[in-house]
Amino acid sequence: MYETLGKLWKDYGNKYSTQWDGNDPRHGLSAEVGERLTQLDLILDHLKVALAAVAIDPKRLKHDVEWMTKAQPLFARGEMTKEEYSAGFSPPPEVDGRRYVRAWNEVRLFTEMFYFVAWRLLQVLNMRKPVAFPNLPKIKATGIRNVRNLLIEHPEDAKAAANYQQSLIVTDDGPVLKTMEVLIGGSPRRVSATSESVDRGLYVNAEKLRGEIEECLREALESGN
Repeated sequence: MYETLGKLWKDYGNKYSTQWDGNDPRHGLSAEVGERLTQLDLILDHLKVALAAVAIDPKRLKHDVEWMTKAQPLFARGEMTKEEYSAGFSPPPEVDGRRYVRAWNEVRLFTEMFYFVAWRLLQVLNMRKPVAFPNLPKIKATGIRNVRNLLIEHPEDAKAAANYQQSLIVTDDGPVLKTMEVLIGGSPRRVSATSESVDRGLYVNAEKLRGEIEECLREALESGN
């Protein structure tokens, strides 16, 4: 996903790094940007493998989607306990239990690690003077920021209420942290985060991050020295 950005970042460095003296910290920071972009792709690769290990077959998926459609409104209204809601889903497949649990742990690990690495990438790209990267607009990446800040690093700072849940749901938009509610609809039928969810899905957040960085890099490359 981020290979194109890596190439654009090299073009950016070729254009601007000649303006920096030998001791300028931006040489090291520029190298870090390249490393972080590579790491994001590696994390997504590992996540893909972990998700494949916990994927359910079509029959189980159909059952679980139907159960969510029926039970989620009850759960949302408080008419069903978390335990009752969870018990309605298909039982884990008959596989090596330890490997299955490990795969789910890896899904969470790689999901959270993506946000930590993406946040560090944003910090570097948005460095302030005197080490700010020239002509590079500020990159907001609101989805990355909100998940990292409000769900992982500082959940106590959420405006409504602190969210200390440790739930994770896999949707068509990728893993979604700290929610047990999803939207089911469309044709073909899709599972996605609700409008109230802080996390819109890792794939959505990752793609928006990629798009925003690409736009800012192209703007910087088109700018004068």
